[in-house]
Amino acid sequence: MNPVSCVGIDVAKAKFDVALLKPDGKYRSKVFSNNPEGFRQFLDWLEKQEALKAHLCMETTGAYGRSLARFLAQQQLLISVMNPALIHAFGKTELSRAKTDKADARLIARYCQMHRPAPWVPPAEAIVTLQALVQRLDDLLGMQNMENNRLEMAEPAARASIEALLLTIHQQIDVVRRQIQDHMDDHPDLKSQKALLLSIPGIGEVTAAMLLAFLSPLTRFHSAKQVVAYAGLNPRIRESGQWAGKSHIAKAGNVLLRKALYLPAVVAKRYNPAIAAFCDRLLIWSWVGTDHYWTIPPSEPCVRLSPHTAQASTKTPCGIRWLPLPIFEFAPDCNIGDGAKHGSGVCPARRPLYG
Repeated sequence: MNPVSCVGIDVAKAKFDVALLKPDGKYRSKVFSNNPEGFRQFLDWLEKQEALKAHLCMETTGAYGRSLARFLAQQQLLISVMNPALIHAFGKTELSRAKTDKADARLIARYCQMHRPAPWVPPAEAIVTLQALVQRLDDLLGMQNMENNRLEMAEPAARASIEALLLTIHQQIDVVRRQIQDHMDDHPDLKSQKALLLSIPGIGEVTAAMLLAFLSPLTRFHSAKQVVAYAGLNPRIRESGQWAGKSHIAKAGNVLLRKALYLPAVVAKRYNPAIAAFCDRLLIWSWVGTDHYWTIPPSEPCVRLSPHTAQASTKTPCGIRWLPLPIFEFAPDCNIGDGAKHGSGVCPARRPLYG
């Protein structure tokens, strides 16, 4: 049975505001310090309000709310940790005008009451430690890049200070990398999963650690599409009526996952034939739905085509834009050479060369 009361929690650095939404629609609000003492006071307040069975809900606020979420989960309370974008969008549906911590806590409570989000499951301690280490490594690499940029433009009087700091950062990078390696070796599950990831061409030690830190446990994902969406790599389709805009990745996910997968994806696109063919297909199909024509120079028959013998053109306000099509062949009876338009621009006799 779902609890009838909901508690919204708005977390800040030094405090957190709570709003208890009771079945009669009335609120009880209070503010607590964001520290272990404040956590215990919040628990006592819930007991006093007879709300220990309530559904608690809060936004993901990074380090500020992490300790509170773990404390509440350890007390066997029903706690949901939501993407702030969901709460923000919900507020827009209500035409919310106020923007205060108290109002935000009440907004979260109403969202929880309406949507009943899934309970949050805290990660294992081994994963928490790995996440802290890979995040620290990412911070150090960012600092190293910034100091290297400063060194290029630094005056002679400042170079010694920058070089000394770079030496310290480099030493700390080596220390953290060894800590990550030792941590995964000390946990058999992480070690075996890392070995599987390293067997994939293009995946190295750093990428494997990042994937294990932010995708574990993989059992919470039921399909590859869910993993793609969690990383924010799913396409954001933009269409309306006859208009079809350019699609980009959603980026509504874990930024460190996208960052870790970028270079492996670039390498795979260049050196892995299967991935290269897949990227070519995505490039071609990104044009489907636009006002373009498939044309063949009159001197060329409908056979396997090279980048120079088949092109797609799209009319633009300033003229014609051409795109090479290197991965398709056409059936002998294809009449696409006459420049006729085929619906959305796709020839029905076209056959992909790959897969």
